Amino acid sequence: MHVIAMSRLRGFWAVHPEAEMSLRTWFKQATKARWNNLAELHGQFPSADYVPPVYTIFDISHNKYRLITVIDYRLHTVWVHRILTPPEYDRWNP
Repeated sequence: MHVIAMSRLRGFWAVHPEAEMSLRTWFKQATKARWNNLAELHGQFPSADYVPPVYTIFDISHNKYRLITVIDYRLHTVWVHRILTPPEYDRWNP
């Protein structure tokens, strides 16, 4: 998968350095993957959730953070929308 934008991941771990290794691991796994649908993604990331209308949410650092993405399976592209702490996520997705 082509992951856009690494800069958002870097920006997040600049503020939350404890998330860096988990985000780097997620990035490495995602860039090596070639998911064609949510079922295939769940084979690698079983805890990922789809939140309509377009978001796929990944748990990072054992649920310490939420990585919110938009995935286009046809183009094999993952857009990093934002990364949130649980309280921020609860406000974003009540």
